[in-house]
Amino acid sequence: MKLISLISLLFICSVNTFGASNIFVISFVFERTVIRPDTEIPVGVRIWNAGLIDTEVNLEIILSDNLTLTAGSSKSKAIMNQLAFTEVNWTVKVPVSGKISADLYVIAGPGDTIKAQTAGSITDKYWEQKEFFLSAWSPPTDMQIAYDYYKGANFDFNLAIHNPPFATGVNLVKKNNMKCFVQAVETMPNYWTKLTGSNSIPPEITAEDLSTMDPIVKAFKSEESVAGYHIIDEPGANRFKNLEKVVSYLKEKDPGRLAYINVFGITAEAWQMDALDYYDYIWRYLSEVKPEMLSFDNYHFLTNSDGNHYFQNLEIIRDLALKFDLPYTNIIQLIGTEKEYIPLVPFSGWRTPSPSEHRFLVYSSLAYGFTGIVWFHWQLSWGFTNYPPEKRAEIYATISQLNKEIKNIGNEMLRLKSVGSYHVNDIPIGAHKLPAGELVTGIAGNNSYVVGFYKDSVQNDYFMIMNKNYNADVETTISLKNKLSRLEYFNADLDDWVEITDYSVSEPGGKFSMLISAGNGILFRPSWIYTGVNENEKTANKNILSNYPNPFKLETTIKYSISEDSEMELSVTNPLGEKIIVLERTFKKKGIYTIKFDATNYSSGIYLYSLKSKNSVITKQMFLSN
Repeated sequence: MKLISLISLLFICSVNTFGASNIFVISFVFERTVIRPDTEIPVGVRIWNAGLIDTEVNLEIILSDNLTLTAGSSKSKAIMNQLAFTEVNWTVKVPVSGKISADLYVIAGPGDTIKAQTAGSITDKYWEQKEFFLSAWSPPTDMQIAYDYYKGANFDFNLAIHNPPFATGVNLVKKNNMKCFVQAVETMPNYWTKLTGSNSIPPEITAEDLSTMDPIVKAFKSEESVAGYHIIDEPGANRFKNLEKVVSYLKEKDPGRLAYINVFGITAEAWQMDALDYYDYIWRYLSEVKPEMLSFDNYHFLTNSDGNHYFQNLEIIRDLALKFDLPYTNIIQLIGTEKEYIPLVPFSGWRTPSPSEHRFLVYSSLAYGFTGIVWFHWQLSWGFTNYPPEKRAEIYATISQLNKEIKNIGNEMLRLKSVGSYHVNDIPIGAHKLPAGELVTGIAGNNSYVVGFYKDSVQNDYFMIMNKNYNADVETTISLKNKLSRLEYFNADLDDWVEITDYSVSEPGGKFSMLISAGNGILFRPSWIYTGVNENEKTANKNILSNYPNPFKLETTIKYSISEDSEMELSVTNPLGEKIIVLERTFKKKGIYTIKFDATNYSSGIYLYSLKSKNSVITKQMFLSN
């Protein structure tokens, strides 16, 4: 995308500081939209070199007394390439409460020092995502028949209740056991001009404007069916100052609710975003508006082709959402704009996705670690509900099935954190090839895949293989770096983990085959034999103890070894330190054993399990999540 003028750059800078040289500090922020107590957080600076030669700058960061630098140097250097950004990062440990601040000095040359400052407040009151976010844009109108149809497609979240005083819509949501966002800014005078658009500097949001949201917050603050407040769609960066005021105000008034904003996708023009490029637009949005979820849209399936920048968009959203420690949502394409389906098309150029293309959009999002999916567009004159009955029935069946799968696998995805997303064979613009040394070392054949890697809270590995071919099912062999002791895949239709017994273990790792349907993704949960020695050698001189899965819901398998013939005891202790069960107490010969622990009658929490034998006591943790 083209660069905007330097004059515009200086105007929109979040840190409006520059020196006599061509070096400009674009932003200097604590890279968190919520600063939680007693955590480590990154601090980042983005510097722009507007000159036509490379240059070097010196950096010095000075922290408030209550911060401790845990990564990075207080004094450092950075090489600035011509007409390019440079990012420099530090990590700091924050205390349990109070305000924090940092000063940055960028020394571009003798007598040419740029100063930037950032500050924030620590809080223990914030919104947290507790369920996978699944909705549609625009959601059902305020009629029970519309809600029946919406529920039939396995939706249970209304994206936006419009039309003050909102009670009719909220009551329907509550009646249908759903949740919703309320359009909080709709009563604000001239809110559309102040919060959306890109072509001009908007009127400033005033205290009086903000106070118009008070009756809405008061009316629904205790209503469990209201999950938050819908604000606006696709703002330009010159609206960020106003949006920050709205988001900050709602965080103060109702800190447990989400203020939802959707931003542009990568296909937006620079003038629409009012930013240097797309990465700059998203960075500034996060650092200036400070949302608690990152949501964007990108409609991939065009009339005669596929879009070129879909995966590049996923890469940027994932990268910056993880950098700022936020959940992230993808608004994906439900409809096309063919005139036989939607005669009154406000724009054109999309084809209606096939069932496997819809599946492609869902599982590519999951492979990139998204924990929210919104289908666009559900109703109104050019929405899905305007399709002919036969075509609507076909798509409705597909969306109903996919939504069922999304809700099932979403419970698993919420427990995981994306640690890598890579491509095999065809590498799209802005995407990354599967590197050597990853858990998945190769996928046989010439088909193209996305491989997503994840960790759970206790650092167990998961991975997803997504078939990018939405025209054909593919059976392939997947090679793994480590040796397997167990392998499961998640059946999203049945909402259950299924063990794969047909795999091989050899040097240097594991190998198995899998049929992956067109556009589909499969989530795998492996258990590794970490060393290169065989099992008997590994246990010759010491006992081992592990359980799988961990975390677990109702039952887990404990695996242990006895290094020499011995009396032994295997027991479980609850979070209060009380021994709740002795699983085994007997004489065992040297060897490897397994036993199941049924936790049906126990509450969620961290449990300890201990193996006692001759001259050895081993204790491990396991997490029960009912």
